[in-house]
Amino acid sequence: MLKKLLCAAFLCALSANAFAVTDIWKDKLFIDGEIRSFAISDRNMIQRLGSSADYDTVPTRVLFGAGYRITPDISVFARGAFFTVWGQKDGQYAVLGNYDNKLSFAEGYAEIKNIFNALDIKAGRQFYLSDEVFYKPLLYSVERLIYASVDGVSGNFKFKNTDVKFLLGKEAEVTYSGMEGERYVYGLQSKTKVSDLFSFDLSAYNINTKNTRYDTAADYTLFGATPRLNAGNLALFLRYLANNDEQNRYGQYFHLDAKYKIAEDSFSLTPKASFITTAGDTGWGTITYLRSIIVEQSLGDLAIRNGEVYGAGIDFQAEALPKTLFSLDSYYYKSSISSMSDKGTEVDLKAVYQMYKNLELGIAGGYFAANGSFQEKDSQKLQVWFVFKF
Repeated sequence: MLKKLLCAAFLCALSANAFAVTDIWKDKLFIDGEIRSFAISDRNMIQRLGSSADYDTVPTRVLFGAGYRITPDISVFARGAFFTVWGQKDGQYAVLGNYDNKLSFAEGYAEIKNIFNALDIKAGRQFYLSDEVFYKPLLYSVERLIYASVDGVSGNFKFKNTDVKFLLGKEAEVTYSGMEGERYVYGLQSKTKVSDLFSFDLSAYNINTKNTRYDTAADYTLFGATPRLNAGNLALFLRYLANNDEQNRYGQYFHLDAKYKIAEDSFSLTPKASFITTAGDTGWGTITYLRSIIVEQSLGDLAIRNGEVYGAGIDFQAEALPKTLFSLDSYYYKSSISSMSDKGTEVDLKAVYQMYKNLELGIAGGYFAANGSFQEKDSQKLQVWFVFKF
């Protein structure tokens, strides 16, 4: 009888301990991840030196992370990344080959929120995104699939109608072509809501790069200002960026963007227009990343350096297909690379289907009509993708 009582007591103790352990993890452990894959077919794809080539490739990136909330305001988080490429990984996509079948440590940080009910701080390896520095996997550009992390401290400070985010850090792994060394980034960006109609952003960053491969160094200082207007269905912003370096090289950038939503019972239309102009030695920061699937992905900032871009398009959504957004966009490029001559016109057609909250499917096709002085052949691209988040 005594043995039975002791066994029963032991089992009760084990059960209580198991429930206690379960309670420790309950509502405190969380996961965060994403699978993003593209199937791409390029024909006569433009190159940085004006040549063209055909490519068929399928890059895939998997981000997977887990965190633990020690308290409602204190947590730790770690994330890994896996990148693989099926198909071609040379020429235009040579940079992807450097990451094929690569497993890496993308994020690992501790976060404290609501310090004095106003300040959040994150310390460790992390993603960071502002208008000038891109340390985060971005958008639909294939090369943006390659993430960049930063080691350091970031934070967000809230004061009345103003949010200020800041970064003090060092790029975890310099991934740019021909670059071996270190890059340090310091700066902040503020967002102020003046009224329901008007807001503005201000930013200032310093990027210090040491290239040990070529024994060179560069020190850029960036300043930015972006007023925004949101008046019902009308949205406008004017973004200005300026930079200079230790050699007093100077560059500036203007980006005007407007769109107006027309909502009817059975559909909605959103006409949109943009204009970009850059001047001087634009260097780091004074560039843009439009949703152009040909020029943006193949030439990056070189496509509009010391030049102009005129954009126009329309978004369409039907009541019968509420989860699908159709977009038609056109871009006309001028650049000093061709002495400010007509560089070419691109037209893109895209459809994005938000099948579920965590699953996106998309297809996009683009045609670039090139100016013969820049490129003799026109370019075409077909791109299909899916994004699954968990």
